[in-house]
Amino acid sequence: MRYIIGVPACLNAAEHALKCITLNGINDKNERVRVAAFEMLKMLKGHRYIRFFDIVPMEEVLARLQVETSESVRREIVPLIFKSFFPDRDRADLSERMRRIAFLIKHGRICALTFHRLLFPLALVTVKEAVEHIQYMTILIYRSFSKGLSADATIDGSMRLDDTIATLSGPSQEITVPDENNETWKRNEVFLECIVVMWMSMRKNTSLIGTTMMIGSMLPSSSMDGITQSVLSLLNEKVVDDCVMEPYLEATAQWRIDYLLDIIQSGLSILHTEITADEGSPPGKKQKTTKLMPVDRLQKALRYLKYLLKSYTTNQMVTCVHLYQLEQYYKTLSTIRHFVDLRIGNEVVDVGIPDALIVEAFEMKQTLAAVLVNCKDRTEDDDEHMIRFIKDMCNELEWFENDVLSSMGNLVSDDAVPFLIQLSESLLRCVGLTMAAFDFSAQQLGDTDSPNEELVNTVRQYPEVACRLVVAFCSSSTPGSLMPAVLGAAKQLLEIECIDGDPLIPVLDSVPKWLIKCVEKEDNVDEKAASDAYLMLWKTFLDRKEYTEEMLDKSINICAVMLLNYLTQSNEDKRDVPDPRLHDYEVTLPISIILHKVIFKNKLLMTKFMERMGGLSCSDLLYSDSLDGDACLLRLGSCAQLVLLCDLTAHGVRKVGGSTSTVQRTSQAVRDLLEIIHERVESVAKNNPPEDNMILNQLREMFD
Repeated sequence: MRYIIGVPACLNAAEHALKCITLNGINDKNERVRVAAFEMLKMLKGHRYIRFFDIVPMEEVLARLQVETSESVRREIVPLIFKSFFPDRDRADLSERMRRIAFLIKHGRICALTFHRLLFPLALVTVKEAVEHIQYMTILIYRSFSKGLSADATIDGSMRLDDTIATLSGPSQEITVPDENNETWKRNEVFLECIVVMWMSMRKNTSLIGTTMMIGSMLPSSSMDGITQSVLSLLNEKVVDDCVMEPYLEATAQWRIDYLLDIIQSGLSILHTEITADEGSPPGKKQKTTKLMPVDRLQKALRYLKYLLKSYTTNQMVTCVHLYQLEQYYKTLSTIRHFVDLRIGNEVVDVGIPDALIVEAFEMKQTLAAVLVNCKDRTEDDDEHMIRFIKDMCNELEWFENDVLSSMGNLVSDDAVPFLIQLSESLLRCVGLTMAAFDFSAQQLGDTDSPNEELVNTVRQYPEVACRLVVAFCSSSTPGSLMPAVLGAAKQLLEIECIDGDPLIPVLDSVPKWLIKCVEKEDNVDEKAASDAYLMLWKTFLDRKEYTEEMLDKSINICAVMLLNYLTQSNEDKRDVPDPRLHDYEVTLPISIILHKVIFKNKLLMTKFMERMGGLSCSDLLYSDSLDGDACLLRLGSCAQLVLLCDLTAHGVRKVGGSTSTVQRTSQAVRDLLEIIHERVESVAKNNPPEDNMILNQLREMFD
């Protein structure tokens, strides 16, 4: 479709095809399909004959933006509709633009907020244009309130931007308390939220947010308390949308962070009180209340805490001034292990918390540990502080290995499998976070005249326990979706110089068997993520001095033998040896990942693999007097298949490691090995003829 859109001869066909596929495309359940659909619509911008809103009605596009959860898709939609709702000044005046924004708001609050949030980050407007837009919307809201809700300010064509100062600095008027159910009030409320969202999206490029915080700090305490209470009421009693949460949290953290910390503590303490207390007790009578449900309060507390740690400004504030509160949060979140044990126990129990929230709380506990291990309490010795948290983190890893990971193979119900996968991915991410957050180089700790032996031993313990846990994941019972996370964690551990890489070699060597098991069990594996992580792990091993050539040869041998056995078993089951060069030959997952997406990408790995294939092609394991002719031919045919699959030229590879010499040597090696296998096939046909000549004929056609 992308190619025929611009071809004049295909104009009618392109328009008809777009009308057939685009509406379904923008609403497809697959994110990549939706992105591709909107990319095609963006290609119609400036098209002389086909307009995108003739292909898909604007209402459908706005409805998609209203419910869209993917940021990638949102970033495709906003540029598409930008000119429709933000026309140039020579095409429409500011009043007309406000009418269009009102139309946008009418189609959905989230739709309007997303549009304004992405205008500046996508470079669709300049700073000057954005500030002008914010000013005009502010005037519009003020005029609407001053005229009364019966007036529609967006239709007032006499309103100009030039009267900004007169409007906002003129004599104050007494504005009557509005009816919050009035449609104009609701629309103006969204207008105001759009101002805040657009304002916050510009904070890195303008001084708007800094000016606001400065003005807020200069307000009288009475005014400040009123503003703070309004913001706190919103943060404490409602689930705030992500797109408007950040400015509220930023303001509260700067003005009254102690109130925000109390909200977080109140939400986290639910783990000790309301949720756990409900176990085994009959449900009480529901009472009418405006408060959030306990689970919503817990979710809100985790979101707020995540923001405090994510933002550099608030992170510095809480880690330097409010360390005690962080430790209290850490202790409160320790209860989450109890919920994990209940969730994966032998009895099916409703723990009262959604799986995703348990995982989020578990990950937050690990994140807090990684933060706190670097933050020293003035009342505690530095060494004792580090020992306390590192021991706790080691205990967490050992608990996970002994209690959680061991239960993966004997779960009572299948619905616990997705939960365990999410929990495991979370833990593996946190291992990488901890390794990056703290310097585990034990040599540096021992540089002082009197090193603390307990501290040195404790610091060495965490990487050792983490290595053991990562290796424990590499079993046949581990879901394939965890492979990228496991390989990524192993790579991050190897990047620490003080860690011995030998214990992690089983992770590298387990991948071929793991992939084959996934295919047998029809287990899903993210091919791109797994191959990228596998290749990076290989490269990390090759960069380490202690990874000897003998170790490399052993790992390559495992790959070659496992792939050869896999092909042989598949051919024996089907009694067929198809030629990999045929257009309908389907390359399976193990071949695709191990050979084409990993070994093909590295010059040394490719050279070593071809050397091992030379040894296997001449091996007596493929040709023995104790085997019948059919078995020998199947083994030789599988070996020929694997050799052909190694042909770089046949797969469009022109360079390996920036060099063409490896490609040329590999192509020659493939021809030489095929000649050797051909001779052995003819020897079998002569000395140990098969009962069925079908396989023999297939192989002869392959060699011809």
